[in-house]
Amino acid sequence: MTTQEILQAAQTARMPLALADADTKNAALEAMAVALIAAKDAILDANAKDLAAARGRVSDVMLDRLALTPSRLTDMAKGMREVAALPDPVGAVLRRIVRPNGLVIEKTAVPMGVIAIIYESRPNVTSDAAALAVKAGSACILRCGRDAWASCHAIVEALRAGLRKARAAVPREQRLAMSRQIEACLAGWDVFLRARTVLAYRPVGSEAGTDALAQCVLDAGKQLLLPRCLKKGWMEAVRVARLDGLCPDVYGIPAPPPNVPAARAEEIDLLLVPGVAFDERGGRLGQGGGCYDRFLPRCAGVIVGVAFSMQVVERLPLRAHDVRMDALLTERGIMCFGGRAPLGL
Repeated sequence: MTTQEILQAAQTARMPLALADADTKNAALEAMAVALIAAKDAILDANAKDLAAARGRVSDVMLDRLALTPSRLTDMAKGMREVAALPDPVGAVLRRIVRPNGLVIEKTAVPMGVIAIIYESRPNVTSDAAALAVKAGSACILRCGRDAWASCHAIVEALRAGLRKARAAVPREQRLAMSRQIEACLAGWDVFLRARTVLAYRPVGSEAGTDALAQCVLDAGKQLLLPRCLKKGWMEAVRVARLDGLCPDVYGIPAPPPNVPAARAEEIDLLLVPGVAFDERGGRLGQGGGCYDRFLPRCAGVIVGVAFSMQVVERLPLRAHDVRMDALLTERGIMCFGGRAPLGL
């Protein structure tokens, strides 16, 4: 990633972190601590490479700071749990004044947003800094010394794995309940009622929606299409009459078999699109493969993002090729952004 892309990614993560409650942040820190220990072999292997490259170039004191051991990794995980045990700083009232006229003035702690941290070749600082930033509800950009790059990179990969598990840790029952609310909103929407051909999707992992979303299209007597990824960055829409008989595409996502011909993109009336995050202007952040970014410009139908409300942020950093949604569908209702959605089909 370029520096600009790293900055944009941190800016994207800023709002969800700022809005996370104490339990969510503490659960994330615990998952990060667990993942750190789980990845100890990969981290120690990376550290051994850093040490081998640094010997003869740095002092013994610097080598000791650079070195990681199983006990040091245990201490790093312990430190993350200690941060999780601290009171939540966000929202804490630091000072309160009541004026003679009854006006109350409070000084309240709020997240800083995005924090850039530059530090020397001490790999343990990577987890310490990340833990403090998460606890404070802020995104962080870490820049370690070059001698510790492999070690710090391995640590960051472990922490990311922990965060992904924490994101998927929303109780399945809660996700299903929110998905049913999304399906109810869709079923009563006039744009959906008038659509003849609908592109849905098979949810992967913790994505919003269930198979009932696609079944809702079939039950309404409409033509259902599902995505089929051909290779990295490319997809097509294929008509299906039932949800069984699907097979994994190149990404392992259930899709129509290769022998079923694709439909024309311009024939689709309504497109339901998943994503990692959406913003209040119709922006969308995908998984990074670029499939929808290449496919959606060919479509003339109404493009609707589908997500849980927790995935919606104020603003996403968009690039020229990013396609804006005409509407966004969450468990809280439908948000239209102009374009084709309010006018129907």
